Amino acid sequence: MSGSKSRLSGLLGHFTGSTPPVEHRVNTHTLSPTFFLPRAAVVEPNAEAIYHVTANNKILRRSYGETADRARGLAYYLKKHGFSRVGILCPNTPAFLESIFGIAAAGAVNIGNLIFS
Repeated sequence: MSGSKSRLSGLLGHFTGSTPPVEHRVNTHTLSPTFFLPRAAVVEPNAEAIYHVTANNKILRRSYGETADRARGLAYYLKKHGFSRVGILCPNTPAFLESIFGIAAAGAVNIGNLIFS
């Protein structure tokens, strides 16, 4: 049993060493959505995170690094202006996805999502 414990602790050390330094007061599970984007931006910053066909049939591609930067920008704006509750009303677009992560990063509460096509 001690062999399996040492293997598990070795794996744990491997995984926790690559996690970016992100502070969370409540939920600290590494599979939480609030950990996913910053970790993906550190591990694979140039990997494609978003592939979206726009209304005028152009293709929009964003990497994890770009997506994380945009979400951080929104988080900064929300914190600077003191927003603690944010609602989203928009179509299913990259901006919607970025807002989900940005609201969480700001420590604000997402009070409702209305997605339309």
